[in-house]
Amino acid sequence: MPAKTVKEVYQGYDGYTTIEFSDDSTRTYSVNDVATYVTDPLTGVVTGLVTPQGGSIPINGLRTTPLRVATFGDSTANCGTVQSPANQDMTKAISSAWQSGTVQLSTTVDKWALGMTYPLAYLVCNGGVSGDNTTAMLARDQAAASVTRKAITDVINSAPHVVLLRGGSINDIVTVTAGTLSATVASVFARHCQIIQRFMSANIPVVDEGIYGYSGVPTDLASTRSAILQLNALFASYASQYAGKVTFVSPLGVVSDSTGAYLANMSTDGTHLTTWGQYMMAAQEANALTTLFGMSANTRYQGVNNYANSLFANTGTKGYGTVATGIAVANTSCTLSNAQVQVINGKPFQTCDVTITGASSNAQLTMSYDPTATAVGMVAPMAISSGDIWGFEFDIYIAPLSGVLNLVSSGMNARVDTRDSIGSGRVLVDMLVPGLAATIYGPFTGHIAFPPLVYGDVSANLTTASVFSIIVSPSDTSGSYRIGVSQPRIVKLNQPVNTI
Repeated sequence: MPAKTVKEVYQGYDGYTTIEFSDDSTRTYSVNDVATYVTDPLTGVVTGLVTPQGGSIPINGLRTTPLRVATFGDSTANCGTVQSPANQDMTKAISSAWQSGTVQLSTTVDKWALGMTYPLAYLVCNGGVSGDNTTAMLARDQAAASVTRKAITDVINSAPHVVLLRGGSINDIVTVTAGTLSATVASVFARHCQIIQRFMSANIPVVDEGIYGYSGVPTDLASTRSAILQLNALFASYASQYAGKVTFVSPLGVVSDSTGAYLANMSTDGTHLTTWGQYMMAAQEANALTTLFGMSANTRYQGVNNYANSLFANTGTKGYGTVATGIAVANTSCTLSNAQVQVINGKPFQTCDVTITGASSNAQLTMSYDPTATAVGMVAPMAISSGDIWGFEFDIYIAPLSGVLNLVSSGMNARVDTRDSIGSGRVLVDMLVPGLAATIYGPFTGHIAFPPLVYGDVSANLTTASVFSIIVSPSDTSGSYRIGVSQPRIVKLNQPVNTI
């Protein structure tokens, strides 16, 4: 795609800058986001913008730097933690106990699937508190500061580029009746706007997801659903007044219908999205972020990929098909067939068909990961020193081949599993765990980028039993599905970059 040149720059009185390009397209940026232009040294054309924080906003291509995303709201925003001990700050994945038993860090995919659809999305703050209504959300700032307070101030201090607001909140309206409907809608809307205004005061754009829907047993179901429809309409209208600052993402037709009821199988308890529902909403979130920040590149971690067979050029033959070198397929209560390297959406995937033969079935695709001083499956020895930072990522593909695929609670996972030879140490980073039982209705595919993993031990103490993998555990006792991975990447982050 040819680079666009800048035709004209308009400085807005509201602190926003609109740039008109050579093809007559325009984009608007906050004055706090834009610091300098990036120009091609050979052609002199503008190719991007650099933020004061050092990130880049591309003009003509893909965004290639992480987009710092925070959630805020109730249980629908409470997406887990990748900190030990538990902490709302999701900036790094650090284990403080590398030589003492198992430490498990995870986010739940039924609350956070955005990284699958917008790979550069980097979750830096979990601002969700289960059970909170809008009054409680606003009151968090008056509570004593702590690592788990999750106040608006705490979210702002995590320096996100954007906040996903899931703070309608259903907890305000499950007890509404026809007699209290009007007053409740007005008060919830006022508090909701106050939440948004606090974020806008810090020049942080908000993606407002409103209230997804409701199919539980409230005091008055008709009044609760009426409140949902009224509030979402008000939220959308409010967002339209602040283009570039507030974007409303409607759940209508995605996870709920025109009455406010969830679409079939979108919630097991009437309140929350399942994995599939969150996956559907993640596509809408990605559309909003693409408009605000540009289309995301598929690679989160730039630099040399230390995984030796990332394009699956080298393969071998197994009894159930063709398997790329460095990948192992494990199975329990199921049979494997039709293993192959196939192109899906333009990418080479290692796939394998799985036929369920009984209860407690699971299948796993495991990729070689050698954190020792050797180089098995690696381009070069990882040679890890304590404090080194590495990034892991790959694409996944899960698709039912016979109707739908039903999963048990926590019946799916994408994992980096690092083993330590001292103290039975084991660090697990899990990024695809359903918090509830889930149903997969069609191809479930996207990118998994793990938070940067900071090593608290050295290669000499780490073992070749370490892996990174995708695991599927159905609740079904029959049926079949296809499981696949693509383009595994292991990248050292704290190293010089060779440019020539």
